[in-house]
Amino acid sequence: MKKLFLSVIAVFGVYSFSNAQVGKIQKISLGTDFALPLGDSGDTYSFGYGASAKGEFKLMEKLNLTASAGYMHFSLKKDIRDLLKYFGDDTKGSGAIPLKVGATYYFLQKLYVGAEAGAAISTDEEGGTAFTYTPTVGTNIRISEKYGLDIGLRFEGWSRNGINQNFIGLRTAFAFKP
Repeated sequence: MKKLFLSVIAVFGVYSFSNAQVGKIQKISLGTDFALPLGDSGDTYSFGYGASAKGEFKLMEKLNLTASAGYMHFSLKKDIRDLLKYFGDDTKGSGAIPLKVGATYYFLQKLYVGAEAGAAISTDEEGGTAFTYTPTVGTNIRISEKYGLDIGLRFEGWSRNGINQNFIGLRTAFAFKP
């Protein structure tokens, strides 16, 4: 509960700070997320999917602060699902709500690199909260003065009690300037 509270405070803190002292909202994006689990996660989960919202707030010419929230669901591999079903256990997979803050640096106008950190709050019973970190590379393709497509490729890691869940993620989003 303490981590959830701190995560929510961090997201609202970045939003308030950026609006009051740093600058205006640069863009808001709403998108879909797809994940390919790696390592031990890849032994358990076949794929992940979800949705997210992200705000970017101007800090400097090419540097924006970011705040994001979303939902990710990971589907169990068939053999794991069959084994759990045999023992009468839940086979729905695993879900989490990632809350992250960070920064995005734009170079070559359309390309960017970014990094975020925060908390991934499990939606599973007794799932807990994991520390999450995310380096990203991506592009913003303008459709018009106010609208664009944001496509980002990332490595994301979730760490809790010495257990790591890692994946390669792809986010495709519709972005707009408010």
